[in-house]
Amino acid sequence: MIANWNTTDVTAQNKSKSSVDRTKIFAALWSAANATVTVVLPFAIFLVFARVVPPWQVGVITVAVTAAEALKALCPQGLYEVLVARQVDEETEGAAAGLLLLSAIAAGLVYTLGLVIFVKRAPDLESMFPFLAPIAAKILFDILALQPQARLARLLQVRRVAVRGIIGAGAAGVLSLVLIVLNMPLAAIASYYVCQSVVGFLVLCVRSNAVRMPRLKKSLLVPLLGEAAYASGVRTVGAVNNYFEPLLASAFLPTVGIAFYNLAKRFETTIFSAQTSFSSIMFQPIFASAGERVDRSGAIEACLLSVTVLFGAPIMIFVAGNLVIINQVLGAQWSGSAPLAAIMVLSGLARVYGSIHASLLSVTFKNRLVFQYALGSGSVGLALVLLLAGINATLLAEMLLLKNCMFTAYAAYLARDGETPLASLYLKRVLMPLIVMFGIAWCSFEGAGASVVQPAIQLLIAMAVAGSGILLFLSLVFRVDLGGVRN
Repeated sequence: MIANWNTTDVTAQNKSKSSVDRTKIFAALWSAANATVTVVLPFAIFLVFARVVPPWQVGVITVAVTAAEALKALCPQGLYEVLVARQVDEETEGAAAGLLLLSAIAAGLVYTLGLVIFVKRAPDLESMFPFLAPIAAKILFDILALQPQARLARLLQVRRVAVRGIIGAGAAGVLSLVLIVLNMPLAAIASYYVCQSVVGFLVLCVRSNAVRMPRLKKSLLVPLLGEAAYASGVRTVGAVNNYFEPLLASAFLPTVGIAFYNLAKRFETTIFSAQTSFSSIMFQPIFASAGERVDRSGAIEACLLSVTVLFGAPIMIFVAGNLVIINQVLGAQWSGSAPLAAIMVLSGLARVYGSIHASLLSVTFKNRLVFQYALGSGSVGLALVLLLAGINATLLAEMLLLKNCMFTAYAAYLARDGETPLASLYLKRVLMPLIVMFGIAWCSFEGAGASVVQPAIQLLIAMAVAGSGILLFLSLVFRVDLGGVRN
């Protein structure tokens, strides 16, 4: 009888482990799909806008969206991390939704009031007011989406969370292109941002049983506010780092240097924007369930491997052939930005690895440590910009890369548990694979460069060979880990 019980228990454990492994794989794949659509598609749409809308109008709308993002960062978005980590009742979720709704309305009113004042001071922009005002709706629906998304993430319903971004970006892209065809480019660029937020919110609501009726009940919110305040602070610091750092650097760089630095910074922020999908869809939900279903060491290893494969492989190809890629894609006039871009993408990769440990801390009620980590990283970054931007942009980028690597190590130290062999995991799952993939890509570009074909053909050959070689390497080295994908 005891033997039967033991056999049954082992079988149940194996089934549970298999289910968890599938969850990791699905989370990684859905995160990759979401990141691809929500990052690549907006960038492509932006290129279309840039061709049909005068630059100054694109600039005005970009500033308006940036202002909306800054106001969103002041809302208590840290409630998302708390709701993912805690098993709370429906009434508490409703109280959180009520506070989010109140803050979103306040932020939207501030945005609208600021816009009215701005237009009054600049009468030339009155014609753009109808296209700028609706962006306030983006604040409202993005903030309201946090409560249902947190509930779905806590339940590991990664498909619904990922599909939200995919359908939202897709619907917004289609609507924008239709408006461009109808010769309404300003309506197109404004509607893109609004439609993406509205559709994304509706996808979370429809037949999900995740939305709670907003209510304001202070007694239910008080236990959540401490951790939520620190988590919100992390988001605010991140917004300052992404938007203020390049603005500060621009004050010290020469005109050409500003263009090169901001282009390189765009590469870094694009990578880190893609990371957001992984944090919300994969890292945080898996770590939030670590105490019940997932071994923490195995969860960290799965996240490290996912970043190495899905981020590291294309980044190593770009770093190995940065000059060729920049010249062929953007033109020879941007060749001076190639070294900066290579360093910046590595800096973005380091930040993605750091976000794994920050995600673990955020859902284990250690948001105070995450806030200290983010504040320290942001402060050191701004100090480096002040010290080095006027001396050498490349040196600044190198020091920022070193800073991000050091703070990734610090985040890993903060999240240590005494049982997970982080040094060994980073050696096997990060450093060695990245070095090998870079070597494969570098040899591919050197070999293609020695040929006599046209530069564009050289680039295609190099990327095809590098991609095939890296894929073969990953399939051989990680065949056991990646076998679940095939199954």
